[in-house]
Amino acid sequence: MHNDKYDERLYWRARTEPNDKAVAYRENVLQTTLDVIYSLARDKKKILEFGPGVGRTLAAYTPAQEIHGYDISDAYVSRVTKEADDLGLDFHLTIHDVPAGWKLPYSDDEFELAVAIYVLQHQRPEKIDAVLKELLRVAPVLLVGSSLRNNTEEGKVAPHCFEHDYENISGKLGLCYRLLRHQESMRFFSMTRKPVEP
Repeated sequence: MHNDKYDERLYWRARTEPNDKAVAYRENVLQTTLDVIYSLARDKKKILEFGPGVGRTLAAYTPAQEIHGYDISDAYVSRVTKEADDLGLDFHLTIHDVPAGWKLPYSDDEFELAVAIYVLQHQRPEKIDAVLKELLRVAPVLLVGSSLRNNTEEGKVAPHCFEHDYENISGKLGLCYRLLRHQESMRFFSMTRKPVEP
């Protein structure tokens, strides 16, 4: 059972070293993650990275792209900006509290792609629909990386992890869901808005 007192703002501001031992950041899974991001991002000019954390996935982008990061915690600003600088990226970081009603500070279709890697699994179930709709408001395509096993080393469900049924949620919200890849306990998929019928 999840902790009803979990507050993502407080939790992520308090963590100093996110996911250091997580399966998502083992070398082989990280390389797969970078490859999957690159496969969808390589022809995009303006991209939103939702929850860039310390910048582990920034290596998937190129200096020719304009990358915007959105995060609710300022705990990793120096690390993520240093990583972006080291890679020579055109990187713009917005630190913003969880917006009321999940209205992100961006225009409709401001980005060609939104990327959320190991981030949506930390959104509470009552918020996940609104978060997905908002990400697909600011970009026509959303790339998601998510863990299938959100457990601690002791085998207990981590209070900050939620296993959302993304395929079912996509159907409910009228989105197109496409599974891209499985590796170990990780899955990668895209979501898009369904085209409007003529």
